[in-house]
Amino acid sequence: MDFIAWCDQVLRSLVEVQRASPTARQYGVREEQIAQVLYDDTSPYQPGFFESPQRIGMWNALVALEQVSLLVTGQNGVFISATPAGRRYLDDSLPLWERLCSEQLDADQAALLCIVNQLCVREEVDYVWLADVDNSTLLPVLSWSDAAHAAAIAQELADQYRLVEWRGYIGDSYVVRSTYQGLAWETRRGYTLVARQIDDLVAEWETTSVEFKRELHTDTADQKAEFVKDVLGLANTKASGRRWMIIGFDNKTRTYYGPPDPNITQDRLEQLLARYTTPVVRIRYDVVEHRGSKVGRLEVLRDPAALPYQVAKSVGGKGEGGKRRVEIEQIFVRHGSQTEEPTPLELQALRDEATNAGKFTSTKDIETA
Repeated sequence: MDFIAWCDQVLRSLVEVQRASPTARQYGVREEQIAQVLYDDTSPYQPGFFESPQRIGMWNALVALEQVSLLVTGQNGVFISATPAGRRYLDDSLPLWERLCSEQLDADQAALLCIVNQLCVREEVDYVWLADVDNSTLLPVLSWSDAAHAAAIAQELADQYRLVEWRGYIGDSYVVRSTYQGLAWETRRGYTLVARQIDDLVAEWETTSVEFKRELHTDTADQKAEFVKDVLGLANTKASGRRWMIIGFDNKTRTYYGPPDPNITQDRLEQLLARYTTPVVRIRYDVVEHRGSKVGRLEVLRDPAALPYQVAKSVGGKGEGGKRRVEIEQIFVRHGSQTEEPTPLELQALRDEATNAGKFTSTKDIETA
């Protein structure tokens, strides 16, 4: 459990206590009530609890959540309430993370932020707490010879971005500490970029370069044939941008259906394509998190000099005329959202593209962007 997940747990505990009592909904809850949910009924009343790392961790989370407006502390400083934004966050965290992760940092800023987070965060079995780190600890890990430069970067991250907390002392000494914003920037940035990509693809839905599937299986001959046909269509069709097969969305409702088959792996798909495509179509496959669910994401990598990609071996049940679902040397392209054989003009265009690409490029120029 990292600090962001810990903050989520603290916020849920706060909301749980508030929902259990009309008085708590109206006035808020005490810190001890949250601790009772997080730990156990007696923890807040044990000697030394308020000086313990458990309490410090809870307090770190409460402060962090208030800094990003997910909770508010009353004027008396005692009663704590989740804000409407905090309750919305528990249903959909992506808008907040997108906003916090949108900051563009240079290499030195990003390096210092990651080191601060590494040094400050203390992950225990059932809680997380944040420790202060002074410059005498920070500088050796950074391996920067210019101490003044490091101090300036730390102050930038604190004053301009609120990605760390910074406190200066007498002379050149100072301490830094991670913030919710800084930890979200480091640990949730990739998640938000992937989620936004999937959202954008869903909004546009199927095109010549994007295929959506509710499920992907490669156990039977027909399933293998369908997969090979779909990948060849994506690889051969001339289109701008990257080529994707997204697994886990219903074709009719365009809504999330379920996680991909755990038996589908990069190695398994590569072996299948090595057997049934020529030249072998290269792919990248991974399972990504999208709004709390798992989605399969397959990218088809196209080398123009290798065109046209075609079936290397017939596979699939026989249809009319005794033909297999995909026959050796068969070629496929996408017409809109449909995968079909190319017209004579399309086939000639693929061969011309390969000829032209062979004059000016090498295999290292395979499309990856």
